[in-house]
Amino acid sequence: MRRLRRSARNESGGVFIGDVYVEHTQTEHHIQSRMLRCIPDTLGQLAMLTSLTFSSCMKLTNLPDSLGQLSALKRLNIRGCDALTQLPETLGQLTMLETLDSRLCRSLQRMPNSLGSLSALTTLRVRWSDRMTFLPASLDRLTSLAVLDLHNVGIAHLPSSIGRLGALETLHVDTLLVTQLPESLTTLASLTALFIANCCQLTSLPNSLGNMAALKTLSVNLCPCIRELPASLGQMTALVRLEIQNNQHLARLPESLGCIQTLQVLVIFWCHRLTQLPESLGQLAALTTLRIDYCDALTRLPDTLGRMARLERLKVESCAALARLPEMFDQMNALTALDVGGCDMLTTLPEFPTFMPALGHLEIRECGQLTALPESIGQLLALKGLVVAGCSVLSRLPEQIGCLVELTTLCVEYCECLDRLPDSLGDLASLTALRVHNCPMLVRLPESLGRLAALKDLSLRNCYELNQLPAFMDCMAALETLDLSNCPALTQVPMSLARAPRLKYVTIKWCPLISRLPDLLLCQLHVQFDLRGDRWVFPPREVCGKSWSEMRWFLSRNLQRPKLLLLIVLARHLRFCHLPDEVWRFGVFPFSPGHDC
Repeated sequence: MRRLRRSARNESGGVFIGDVYVEHTQTEHHIQSRMLRCIPDTLGQLAMLTSLTFSSCMKLTNLPDSLGQLSALKRLNIRGCDALTQLPETLGQLTMLETLDSRLCRSLQRMPNSLGSLSALTTLRVRWSDRMTFLPASLDRLTSLAVLDLHNVGIAHLPSSIGRLGALETLHVDTLLVTQLPESLTTLASLTALFIANCCQLTSLPNSLGNMAALKTLSVNLCPCIRELPASLGQMTALVRLEIQNNQHLARLPESLGCIQTLQVLVIFWCHRLTQLPESLGQLAALTTLRIDYCDALTRLPDTLGRMARLERLKVESCAALARLPEMFDQMNALTALDVGGCDMLTTLPEFPTFMPALGHLEIRECGQLTALPESIGQLLALKGLVVAGCSVLSRLPEQIGCLVELTTLCVEYCECLDRLPDSLGDLASLTALRVHNCPMLVRLPESLGRLAALKDLSLRNCYELNQLPAFMDCMAALETLDLSNCPALTQVPMSLARAPRLKYVTIKWCPLISRLPDLLLCQLHVQFDLRGDRWVFPPREVCGKSWSEMRWFLSRNLQRPKLLLLIVLARHLRFCHLPDEVWRFGVFPFSPGHDC
């Protein structure tokens, strides 16, 4: 019967591929089968097919010659066909083909010589085919090719004829065996993006690189043998983004870099032998983003950085030898975000000028020798977010921090020597989130904190010496969340907290000296509690000292008070009073006996 149905379908003009029936009128088809071993020659009968995908057909060893009969085919995807060793020569007959994707065809050894006949081909992707050692000579005949992606292939030499791909716009070269790039590469007049990655034997880039007049993005990544970039780099007239990453032997950048007047993004990442940046960097008038990360040997930044009037984002991270930052902020009127982190030798920050109208985010992290923040920080009137973290010898924050009238988020973390917060914190009228974590020497919070009428989130964690909270917390009209976690010296929660009108969540964990909460706070049914510890005393007086019969009567009339029931469960678990096991069968408790709340 099954054979009869298959015969009837074949007579109607369709094709069986494996166990899948494909109508002759279909325009798209996707096949994903780990068991498929071969494709029938009848594939060529699907004349209306425009998109064909063989995905993860790991046992498929070849494609039929009839593939060339699919005259309407525009997209051919054969990704994940591990056993496929070659493509048929009839591939060149697909004159309408626009995209050929052969990613993860690990056994693919070559492309057919007829590849150059694909006059409409715009995208060719060859990825993770390390057995493919050469490209066909006919490659230069692909007059419409716009994207060529060679990723982790076994090709050792790019043909010089690649320079004749006049329509090529994006080129990815990611192959371990390439030792040099052909000079003809620089004649690609339409190329706008060039990505060179993982070329471990590549020692230099073409000297005529600066002749690429249309190039907008240049990325050089994981090329450990490159020691310098060509001086002609400064001749590029269209370059917008330059990424130099993981080039461990790169010792310097050319002075001509400052001549690229169109450059907007400069990323320098993991260049361990780079000792300095060119002084001409300050001439990059269009630069908006500068990121310098993990350059361990970099000892200084050029003083000319301050001339970058359009710079919006500056990030300097994990430059362990960097001892100072230049006085560079005077002309940076466009700077919106400054992030300095992991600079272990940095002891001071430059003074901030009177006028920095755009700086909205300042982050100082893991600067182990930083002893103080500049008093001029109070002049950053547009600052909305301030993060100070991992500054282990920082003992105080400047009093002028209270002048930051726009500040909405203040985060202080892992400052082991910080013993107090400035009294001026209470002047931060816009502050909505205050997080103080892992400051073991912090003893108290300023009383002025109670004036923070806009504060919504107050989080104090792992502050081992903190012994008191501000007395007047009822003035925190917007407070919604209070988190007190692992503050073992804290003895009580102020009574005024119960009068905070918008309080919703209270978390108190591992604060062993806090043994009770204010009665009024416990009666706030809209407040959710997360309470953990071993010395709690819960004082809802309605249940204190009552027998089980009296409590059962009380519970039957107070089932509408789930917070009180939760307190009784906690009281049972924390040995406030003895409740018989019958209470657990009452059917209203979310926990079972012995549960660690």
